[in-house]
Amino acid sequence: MKNEKDFLLLNIDEVEPFNVSKNEEKAVIKHVLQKTKQPFRLSKWTTAALFTIGFSSISILAIPTIASKLPVIEQLLSAFSDDKNLVLFHDYATPVGQTAESNDVTIKIEDAVYDGYLLSIAFSAQSEEPLDDIQFAKNTPEFTGYTLASTEQHMQRVDANTYNGFFTYEMEQTTSSTTPIEITWTPFGFYNSEYESILSGDWSFSFELDKLDLQETIVNKTLANAERSITIERIASTGYTTLIYFTSDMDFTNEFISMDVKDNVGNTYEFAPTQTQRVTTDFSKGTVTIFGLDQNASSLLVTPKISTLEVNKPLSTELLETVDIPLK
Repeated sequence: MKNEKDFLLLNIDEVEPFNVSKNEEKAVIKHVLQKTKQPFRLSKWTTAALFTIGFSSISILAIPTIASKLPVIEQLLSAFSDDKNLVLFHDYATPVGQTAESNDVTIKIEDAVYDGYLLSIAFSAQSEEPLDDIQFAKNTPEFTGYTLASTEQHMQRVDANTYNGFFTYEMEQTTSSTTPIEITWTPFGFYNSEYESILSGDWSFSFELDKLDLQETIVNKTLANAERSITIERIASTGYTTLIYFTSDMDFTNEFISMDVKDNVGNTYEFAPTQTQRVTTDFSKGTVTIFGLDQNASSLLVTPKISTLEVNKPLSTELLETVDIPLK
């Protein structure tokens, strides 16, 4: 093996799942659905849940002893190796290394990434006493001038006293500014899978992150059916994420936008999460997020889809024209 990461990824069968009760499963699904209360947003978690709730199972993962001696990001990869966001985080993360202690629990922020749209953080929590089932943080990070939207939260039990966490936060307003951001985070505590408070404390963190370099392609292509239109305005890529920006005249009362995305070398980017914000009753704007864009791709084939939900009728979906967008 070339390194520990190769070992972990090739020996994922060593990870032993713990069965989770139906009540715990329902609690997680409830948490996912709660995230959709923010208007007109389909996050990565929500999109996956909509397509897989009917036949998926939920597990809490423990890791082999040898893996627990590796850095937090390597341990997380051993448990969530199919998460493209996490795999890319490993390549782009900036070390932070800040530690705070409260109520005999030490939290350490190991690494973080910021690209103007997503903020991702990897951390560990270690206690003097055994920890209960930790699943969700009570509070999100903050930084001046930006509002954080939906989140993705992975928690991994290392042993009775230690958990690792990987949280990703989306921003409602993306920015092209290259100025570093100052991030503050006071977690306050954590919930279990039943959404009950099980851990509280006065941990506090403050650190600065540089934004990843950005490449942008202007598109300005409008597509329409008989009633609605969508304009693909631009594509911005940092390597960590690739964003397709669009506007539309939809009001989202009973309509939804998604996009089929492929590249010119044969990759299909399934479950690309869509985030949409209604500005007025006849104007909205949004983004589609791609993780792990193939570096050999020189263009994207984007097909917008308008789905309509009517009472007592099945969901109907109309595909618009496919746009071939060259990449820089």
